[in-house]
Amino acid sequence: MGGSIEEVAALAGVSTATVSRALRGLPYVAESTRRRVREAAAQLEYVASPQASRLASGHTRTIGVIADLTGWVFLQVLRGAEAVLREAGLDLLLYNPGDDSGPFDALPLRKRVDAVLVPCPPLTLMEMRSLQALNIPGVLVGASVPGFPSVRVDDVGGARTAVQHLINL
Repeated sequence: MGGSIEEVAALAGVSTATVSRALRGLPYVAESTRRRVREAAAQLEYVASPQASRLASGHTRTIGVIADLTGWVFLQVLRGAEAVLREAGLDLLLYNPGDDSGPFDALPLRKRVDAVLVPCPPLTLMEMRSLQALNIPGVLVGASVPGFPSVRVDDVGGARTAVQHLINL
């Protein structure tokens, strides 16, 4: 197991705040100090705590995906979203609002995610209001709702391209 931020600070001869700023690449840290901190962190095999970083920054670095897990298109959207988020160093939190037996409630996601992605959403007005009540950025995939950013597939254009391809065979 790696050392603590306090051990890195002691070895580098700086404060824990300077260790944090240096490792996050923030300004107001001399390059020689940044190098010393990185060397100390490497020597001690220090890995920053994601929970502590999230608490300090006020950002979860997590994107919530609200989806009906029974939709086949959802899996393709999820696969693409997960790959992009992983590459960006972000986490994905999957939220299944459940079956139709109860009201949709996105509020459990409040303060747990920085944004939401909603694939293939046939959402009611009440469900949209629940999403808006989160007061965080969001994008719908596959549907368009006024006042909410969305990404849609051009099904008509895709069909035209496919048919034209078949005609040209």
